[in-house]
Amino acid sequence: MSWIKGTNFLKPFQMLECLIKSCLQNKILLEGRVSMFFGEEQLLEWKRSFLKEHVSFIEKKMSLNLLEKINLFIFGDNNIKIEDKELSDFLERNKEDFIVNGSVYILRRELNSKWDGFFKFLLENNNFEDNIHFSEADCFYPKYIRQCRPDKEFYGYNSVVNVGFYNKNKDFLYICYDNEAASAYLRKELGDVIEKVYSSIDISQAKSDFFLIASLFKEGGISADVCSVAQTSIKPLIQGCDLCFVYDGQGVNKNFLFARKSSSFYKSYLLDLMNKQTMMKENNCFDYDFFSSRNAFHSFFLDYFAYNIKYFEKEKINFIENEVYNAFVNSNMEEEGLSEKEAFKKISFKALSKEVSDVFLCVDENASCVAGDFYIGKSDNVCLIGNDLHRHITNQTSIPYALSTLDVLKIQNAYLSGHACLWVNDKYVDFESYLSSVAEQEHHAGFWKKPNSNNITRVVEDETIIGFSAGYGCYGHYIVDDLPRIGLIKKYLGDDFYNKKIILPKKTPRWGIDLLKYFLKIEEGSFIFFDHENEIVGFKNLFAASYPHKNYRFHPFIKEFYDGISKEFISTKPFRRICLSRKSWETEKVNQRIFLEQDFFEETAKSRGFELIQPEKLKIEEQIELMAQTSCQIGEHGSAQHASVYNPFGMTIGTINPLTEVQVNLGRIYNDRNFICYADHQYNDDKGNFYYSVNKEKLISFFDEIEKYEEKKTNLIAPKELFGLY
Repeated sequence: MSWIKGTNFLKPFQMLECLIKSCLQNKILLEGRVSMFFGEEQLLEWKRSFLKEHVSFIEKKMSLNLLEKINLFIFGDNNIKIEDKELSDFLERNKEDFIVNGSVYILRRELNSKWDGFFKFLLENNNFEDNIHFSEADCFYPKYIRQCRPDKEFYGYNSVVNVGFYNKNKDFLYICYDNEAASAYLRKELGDVIEKVYSSIDISQAKSDFFLIASLFKEGGISADVCSVAQTSIKPLIQGCDLCFVYDGQGVNKNFLFARKSSSFYKSYLLDLMNKQTMMKENNCFDYDFFSSRNAFHSFFLDYFAYNIKYFEKEKINFIENEVYNAFVNSNMEEEGLSEKEAFKKISFKALSKEVSDVFLCVDENASCVAGDFYIGKSDNVCLIGNDLHRHITNQTSIPYALSTLDVLKIQNAYLSGHACLWVNDKYVDFESYLSSVAEQEHHAGFWKKPNSNNITRVVEDETIIGFSAGYGCYGHYIVDDLPRIGLIKKYLGDDFYNKKIILPKKTPRWGIDLLKYFLKIEEGSFIFFDHENEIVGFKNLFAASYPHKNYRFHPFIKEFYDGISKEFISTKPFRRICLSRKSWETEKVNQRIFLEQDFFEETAKSRGFELIQPEKLKIEEQIELMAQTSCQIGEHGSAQHASVYNPFGMTIGTINPLTEVQVNLGRIYNDRNFICYADHQYNDDKGNFYYSVNKEKLISFFDEIEKYEEKKTNLIAPKELFGLY
C-alpha cells in the first residue's frame, strides 16, 4: 500500500471522538484520519507515538543499549535497527508484563507481518473465565442477533423461522438484512455518510462485514457471518462478558462477534474500515484481503490491543476456542438457499416451539420445554484397534457438541402421512433429524403424499401421540429414536398421558408394540393403526416431541428415560461379560452383513469367558436384566448393542466394524469405554450381502486390550467411583 501518501496519525480514542462528532453532524472528513496505518511513514509514526507514551513505564526494564536505540528511534532516526535477539532477551526478562509484550509487538510490526506471540500472550493473560454452561440466570446483555446477505433476496418470515439463530434462541431478536434493509438501517441509525460508504462497497462479503460492524457498534449484540447455522442457544458463549471472539491457531476470527453497545473496539474498527474504503476508492483499487478479511481483522485486533493495553486489562473478553464454537454454531450452507418462493414449504419444529400461539394458531399455548439445552466437552472414550477405516466415527468423542432444548408440542389440525411425515398449515415439519430427513426425501421421491382437501382419508377426534418414525421397523431406532420421544411426551403430560391414543403404522412389528407396551405401560386399546403407504390421516389435536439427539449426538434425557425403567434389575456391581451373536440373522444370506471370521470371533470369546448371547431370543425384561448386570459386552455392529442404554452405570463395549457413530455417541452419555476394530477387507455380492473380514491377529489384540481395561477397572477402581454412585 505504498501508493497512499502519509497522513497525520491520531490515536484510536481521539479518532472515536471524531467519529461520534462527525456522525452527529451527518458528515465525516476522512482525510488525515487513519485508525492504524497504510504506508511506511504511518507505520513509523504509529510506532513512535506508542513508544513516546510508554517508554517511561519500560525504560528501567531494558538494557542500556536497547533503551538508547529506542530513544534515537523516537526522535526520528529511521535507520536504527533493533535485532530480534535484543527484543527476545527483553521479552524473556519481562514475559508477564503487558506493556513489554505490547512494546515488542509494536517494534516487530511490519506492513505485511506481525508478531503472533502477542496473541498467545493475550490468551494466556485474559482474566475472564469462559465457563461453558447453560445458566438459568438471565444476565443483562444486548439481545440482538444479526446476519446480512446483500446478494440474496430478502428473507421474509417464512424463511427466518427456519434459521437456527432465530428458532434456537428464544430470548433474542434475530434480524436478517438484505442490501436494501441494511442501507435503510445505516441511514437511519448512523447517518448518510456511513450509508454511502456501505453503498460504495462492491463486494457482497465486504458489504456484509461493514454493516455487521456498524450495527454492532450502534446497538451491541451478536453479528454472525452467513454460512453459520446455530445448533442451540448461544448464551453460554457470551454470558458475563463485554466482548467475545472465536479463535483458533491462526488467531481471532470474525464469524461470530459479540459486544455491548458502543464498544470502543468496534468504534475504532468501524472508522478503520471507513478510512480503508475511502482510500481504496480514491485509488480505484479495492482489496478485500486488506479491507475486512479474517487476516485483516486479526491484524486490527492485535494492533488495537497492543496500542490500548489498558482496555484489554479492564474489559471482560471471552475467547472461545473454535472447536467449542463449532459445537454451538456449525459452518455450512444449510440456510443459504432459503426462499419465500420455494414451492415446497417446510417449517422447523423448533420454530413451532418458539412461536407457540403467537403466529401459528395451530400450536397450543401450553407448549413445553421438557429438557434443557445441553453441552458436553470433548472426551477420550474410544480405543481403536488397528486401522482407522471410518475416521468420522472414531473421532466423534474428540469433538464437543451442544444440543437445543427438547420440546413437546400439542398441534391442532395436523396431518400425518408415510413415514411420520407431519404437515401443519400446509408445511412439512422438519424435526432436524436424520429420520425426519429420510421421510422428507421419500416424499420428494413420490412415496408419501402431501395432504390436500381431496386426499384426507379420515380425521381422528381423540388427542393422539405420534408413536413412530421412519425407523419404526428397526429395533435400534425404537431404542434411540422412538421410545425416548414418547417418553418426553409422557413426562410432559404426566398421568394424562394414558388418556391419549398412540398412532402407529399397520406394519409395525409385534416386538415394536411390545416395546411400547413394556417401557411406557401403554394398553393395547390405546393404539390407532393406519395404512401409512396409502392413507393420510388428520388430527384435531396431535402431540409431537423433539428427537433426543442431533445427528445421533445424544441428549442426556435418553439416559434419564431408561434409568427410571431399569432400576429394579440393577446389580450393585455389574459382573457379566457377554458376546452378542448375530448368527440367527444370517441363515438365508440375503441382504445381510456377513462377518467372515464370525466363528473364530465367537469361539475366542467363549474361550476367554464371555457368554454367547442371541438377544432376540430373550424377553424384554430378560434383555434389560442382562444389560443391567453386564460390565463388558462385545459383538458385531448392530442394533443389539444399543441395548447398552439399559445399563445406567456405563460399560466396556467392543464393536467389530461399526458402520455408524450411534454406539460411540451413546457412550459419551453413559460413560462407556468403546473399543473399535474395523474390517481389513470388505465386498458385496449379487444378493445384496455385505461381506467383511478382520485379520485374526488383530482380533486377538482386540480381546487383549479389552481384558486389560476390564482388569484395571475391576482391580483399581472402586465400583461406586467407577459408576458415579456417591
